Amino acid sequence: MPGGRRVTLTHRSPGGDGGYPGTLDVAVVYTVTGSDVGIELTARTDAPTVVNLTNHAYFTLGGAGVAGCEITVRADRYLPVDDRLVPLRGAPAPVEGTPFDLRVPVRVGDLLDREHPQLAVAGGFDHTFVLTDGGPVADGLRGAARVVEPVTGRTLTVFTDRPGVQFYSGTMLDGSNTFPDGRPARRGDAFCLEPQDFPDAPNRPDYPSTVLRPGGTYRSRILLRCGVDTA
Repeated sequence: MPGGRRVTLTHRSPGGDGGYPGTLDVAVVYTVTGSDVGIELTARTDAPTVVNLTNHAYFTLGGAGVAGCEITVRADRYLPVDDRLVPLRGAPAPVEGTPFDLRVPVRVGDLLDREHPQLAVAGGFDHTFVLTDGGPVADGLRGAARVVEPVTGRTLTVFTDRPGVQFYSGTMLDGSNTFPDGRPARRGDAFCLEPQDFPDAPNRPDYPSTVLRPGGTYRSRILLRCGVDTA
C-alpha cells in the first residue's frame, strides 16, 4: 500500500516461550491509506516452530454491539469445535441450513437467537470459516468478510491471503476490559474478524501446514477497508 502512513512494530519471542521451540522474530507493519488499514505480518525462526499470526482487534462500528450488525462471510464450510474451542476431527462442516450460513448479509442477533449445538458450545460465534474464491479482490487479496452497521451505515470489509477467517462475536467479554471512553466491554459489545490458517493444524495432517523452518519467512497480509454504505 504505497503512499500511506506506516508504522512497524517488532517482537522477539525467545526459544521455549509459551512452549514453542526456537527464537521467533516477528514484525508487523501497519499502513493507513485513506480509509484502508493494511497489516503485513512476517516472522523468522532459528528452529522449526509453529506460526499462525493474525489481527485480534475488536470492532463495534455503531458502538451498540454486534447483534444489530449485518455480516457476510464468503465461506460455504466452517470448522465445528469442541468445548475447548478446538476444531473437531473430520472434514469442515457445510454452512448450508445452519446459523453459520453467512454467504448473504444476515443480522447477527437473529443468528444468535437460533438453537444450534455449535452456538451453544461456543456461547455464540468463535469459529473459523473456510474461505472460497470468486469474491471481491483488493491489493491482490481476496474478500473474506463484510460487516454493515445499518443505523450509521458504517462498513468494514476484510481482505486476506489466508485460507480462513475466525468470526468471534465477543462472547467472553466480561467488562474487565474497557473501550477508549471508559465503558466496560461486555458480552456481545464488540466483534473480531481474524484472518488465519486453520487452528490445530500441527495435529491435523489434513490441514495446510503452519510449520516455519529456519531460512524461511512467514508472511501474512490483511486489508481492513472502512466505509459508509449510503444505499
